[in-house]
Amino acid sequence: MRWPGKILYFGEHTVLRGSKAVAGPLNRFGGQWKMEGTRSQQQRLHEWLGWLRVQQMAAALSVTYRLDDFSTDLARGLYFAADIPTGYGAGSSGALCAAFYHRYAHSPQPARSPGQLAHLKTVFAELESFFHGASSGTDPLICYAQSGLLIQPGGHIERTDLPTLPEPQAFFLIDTGLTRSTGPLVEAFLVRCEEEGFRQNALRQLITVSDVTVDTWLNGYFHDLFDAFHALSALQRQHLDFLIPQQFYALWDDLLDTSHTCLKLCGAGGGGFILGYTKDSTRLPAVLPQHTVLLV
Repeated sequence: MRWPGKILYFGEHTVLRGSKAVAGPLNRFGGQWKMEGTRSQQQRLHEWLGWLRVQQMAAALSVTYRLDDFSTDLARGLYFAADIPTGYGAGSSGALCAAFYHRYAHSPQPARSPGQLAHLKTVFAELESFFHGASSGTDPLICYAQSGLLIQPGGHIERTDLPTLPEPQAFFLIDTGLTRSTGPLVEAFLVRCEEEGFRQNALRQLITVSDVTVDTWLNGYFHDLFDAFHALSALQRQHLDFLIPQQFYALWDDLLDTSHTCLKLCGAGGGGFILGYTKDSTRLPAVLPQHTVLLV
């Protein structure tokens, strides 16, 4: 079974301060279990196994895992073969955690009801903390559910259908070629939120416009989507420029001046992918001739 990566479409950072967020599987990338792996391909898995044994013996995990079976499979050459770019916020560790839970948890649960989603989010936060030191569990949950997820203010999570844009409209990703770590970027955002001026003005605008954009897309109001996306792009450029790689400032500004294409953060920012929206995907080669562009 192939486990997809993930993409956070809307709600980056502002979800920490009460906005909605919407995410879904990034099926362009994924990973699956394979055998006959090299020691380097298995290295982190052996380290993870040791960590899991300690956690399970200390009763620190919400779920019991078949770790002896995992150990046996590693001895037979098991590894996780994935093409999900690491350091991009695309769910490289999330897909691995989803695959591990599905294969080695006793009686793995489906990800359907809000109660199941809430429980699994806790389970995945425990598993993924090995890789990041701390985890919300959201990324593995998206990879495991393999459906759109809507995160409401207060943290309530529910499945949602992600509308398909009518052609030639499209979401797309720009590969910045830069890896990044989520933690310092989140910390930078939270520090900015401590400034009263930012909190009372910019943050309120960002939350309002982000929520409008989410509702516009999920309700299928495609004729209004560009205006909402454009407003969010302009606000992020004005108030969250510290999360945008500086070499993309000029491109961001140039596209804001068009009537058909604009950009926004994708996840934590700082590198990885940048998310774009266009009313006409046939124009992308002309306006982005020097960039790797992936339609999603």
